[in-house]
Amino acid sequence: ILDEVRSFIEAHEWLGTLSLYPSHFFTARYKGVLAGVVIMDMPNCFSKMLGDNTKQLERLISRGACISWSPKNLASKLIGFAIRWMVKNTKYRLFTAYSDVEAKELGTIYQACNFYYIGRKSGTKAQYKIREGKWVSDRYFRSRSVYKKLAKDNDIRWELDWSKGDRVYFDRMPVEIVSRLKYLSKEYMKSCESRKVEPKHKYAFVLGANKIETKRL
Repeated sequence: ILDEVRSFIEAHEWLGTLSLYPSHFFTARYKGVLAGVVIMDMPNCFSKMLGDNTKQLERLISRGACISWSPKNLASKLIGFAIRWMVKNTKYRLFTAYSDVEAKELGTIYQACNFYYIGRKSGTKAQYKIREGKWVSDRYFRSRSVYKKLAKDNDIRWELDWSKGDRVYFDRMPVEIVSRLKYLSKEYMKSCESRKVEPKHKYAFVLGANKIETKRL
C-alpha cells in the first residue's frame, strides 16, 4: 500500500512527496479505485498544548489528497474517520495540521471538521534543496537516515544500538563521533540551496475515548 499511497500523493497533493515520518495511512476507495488519502505523521516539533505529556498524545496530519472526481465532502469525512480510528486504536488524542500559505490554503477543510485555529505562526522558516532535488526543512538533516548516510560516507561504523526506529541515541555513541556527526549534518545543510518560507496556518483537534476524556483534555 505504501507505493500506491506514494504515487497518489505525488499525483494529487500540492507538495507531491511523502512526509518524513509517516506512521498511519488511511484510504478511501470507490469500486476498488483509490480516491482519497490521509497520512498521520510524527509532528515536526512537539507542542505542550495538552501539558508535558503532549508528546505521547500528538500526531500530525501531514498529507491529504482526494482525486478530482471524488465527492466534495470526502476529505472531511476521511479526516474524521482517521481521527476516530486513531483514538479507538492508539494512544493519540491531539491531531494537528497545517495549511500552506504558498499553496493558497486557508484550512477550509479543518474548519469544516471543527478544528481549533491556533494561528499563523507555525512551520519552518526556511527550506533546503537536497541533492535529490527535494525541498526539506532543517529537521531532515537531524534524521536517522541522514546521520547513518553521513556516517557511511565518512567511514564511521554505525553500531546497532545507536538507533531504534527513527530515534538516534547519541548518549550511546563516543563523544567524538557525536561531535563529528553533528558537524557533518550542519555542513550538509549549509551546502544546500535555501529559501525562505512563509509561516503556515495551524489547526488542532482534540478527541478522547469518551466525552469525559475529551472534556478533560
